[in-house]
Amino acid sequence: MALLDIGIIAVGLRLLRDPIFCGGKFDYCTDLSGYNVPLGIVVIMYGAYALTADMLPNHKESLLLCPKCESTFRHSQTPDGKCPSCKVDVEPLEGFYKRHPEKKGEKQKL
Repeated sequence: MALLDIGIIAVGLRLLRDPIFCGGKFDYCTDLSGYNVPLGIVVIMYGAYALTADMLPNHKESLLLCPKCESTFRHSQTPDGKCPSCKVDVEPLEGFYKRHPEKKGEKQKL
């Protein structure tokens, strides 16, 4: 994605430098002289924003699950790593039912 973002920035720079686009399969020309500066700046800003967003780490918070009551929590809700109601160690939600296959259909039977 970073290559695409750099390409968007390059299009914005080209738009600032040369507002007339010519060529293509049908040999046409488009004159954007009246709009080249604001449009070029917007395109460059969008490319810079997208490039920065791609470079930042994704802070997607994983959920935790209590094996006893099967309630889900965020890490911030369990600073000590224990379920607030059961006082049991919580586990990551991802892969929980692979680690505990006996719990998979328990809620459905009730």
